[in-house]
Amino acid sequence: MDGLAAALTTAKAAIVSCKIQELEESTLIQQHLCAQLETAHAEMRRVSPQAAGEGHEEETVAELRARWQKAQAILQQLNKEVQGVLWRSQKTVNALVNAFRMLEGSYAAEALKQAVRSSAIQERA
Repeated sequence: MDGLAAALTTAKAAIVSCKIQELEESTLIQQHLCAQLETAHAEMRRVSPQAAGEGHEEETVAELRARWQKAQAILQQLNKEVQGVLWRSQKTVNALVNAFRMLEGSYAAEALKQAVRSSAIQERA
């Protein structure tokens, strides 16, 4: 889980700094770690009922379960942070695209005006 938390932190930093390659690498690492965590979680569910009647092992399983839940809470918080950064990034990209679309029309109109002026000056000469 620590590895996944580190990968999420790296992803968040990559998004903020617009490092697409780092974000893609972090995403691949996250996918791999999530698969490992799912396997571990399935193993914990399988082992937990077996240890229920064995005293000391029951205490160990309870401790592991508590640590697991704490790590899950940390990962959920990191996921929310990354989701927020992605959402804000998407809003910024949309705003920039809209601004460029408006400017593109302005620049195109200005370029046309300049071309007409140049043609008129050349015709007079």
